[in-house]
Amino acid sequence: MPAHSHPRQRSEIADDAAEYRAGFLRLVAHLGLDAGAGARLAEGLTGRPFDACGPVELWPVVDQLRALVHEQLGRQSSGVGRDPCGS
Repeated sequence: MPAHSHPRQRSEIADDAAEYRAGFLRLVAHLGLDAGAGARLAEGLTGRPFDACGPVELWPVVDQLRALVHEQLGRQSSGVGRDPCGS
């Protein structure tokens, strides 16, 4: 760390957490969830109010969503779960 650096202020950390929450809501919007549903999902998985979540709390949620998407894409490409009659 450079000698002239200073510790981050609480407001900077809070801004980072708010930016991460906003990014999380943009991510879940791509999955068809509105902001309220995305916040409730995060709250349910983290056990914390959404406004209190930051990267530490939301990263595992993002990781779980990524795994679910990959699993579903794998099922679709392999035909698992498809109707054998083609409907």
